[in-house]
Amino acid sequence: MDTTLAIEDMTCDRCSDRIVAALRALPGVMAAHVDWRSGLARIRHEDGVSPGDLVQTVAAASVGTRHRYRARPAPPGTGL
Repeated sequence: MDTTLAIEDMTCDRCSDRIVAALRALPGVMAAHVDWRSGLARIRHEDGVSPGDLVQTVAAASVGTRHRYRARPAPPGTGL
């Protein structure tokens, strides 16, 4: 299953890298691509991973940074 998220407050490649690492560490996530310029993330995951799981993981990735990443499912047809 693929899910696209819209993510706010990313400003650089380190932001993208931090979020990718967090998403890939989530059990059931097979791949993640994050583009800070577009503010989008595309995640390939097992059916048991919910969009809410992905949103919470993105938010948790901002702990210890000056950022406060906020994610939400992107509208259908939105892609990288």
